[in-house]
Amino acid sequence: MTQTATTSPAAAAAIQSGLDAMAWSRMVLKTMLEATPDELFYRLPCPGGNHAAWVAGHIAYCEDGIRVGLGGGEPALGADRLAKYKELFGGGSVCREGAEGYPSRQELMDALEKARTAAVAWFGGMSEADLKKPI
Repeated sequence: MTQTATTSPAAAAAIQSGLDAMAWSRMVLKTMLEATPDELFYRLPCPGGNHAAWVAGHIAYCEDGIRVGLGGGEPALGADRLAKYKELFGGGSVCREGAEGYPSRQELMDALEKARTAAVAWFGGMSEADLKKPI
């Protein structure tokens, strides 16, 4: 993140802190997903629980959808995929056992990367005035 003439040191530090938290949380998520064996990726951990694939899709959907909803540009996932992910992973969706009907593991990992890359670019490019806007 580069500080601009309209961004105070405090705002720049807040943005950098947010970017650091985003990087840490993504590292933790990626480590957990990569450690999940293929045979467990679409398996429910318990009745009413969510498998790793649903969690990955939910995070990709939320991250892209929230950014778009806050005026952060077009969907990084594309409008069609974001709509499909809303159906599969949005609020009120129900996680089902097995891979049938879900995106592949690789598609989900790619979606996470695309959504996060867009979120980091948007957040990192904010000015102090952007940070002060009500949401």
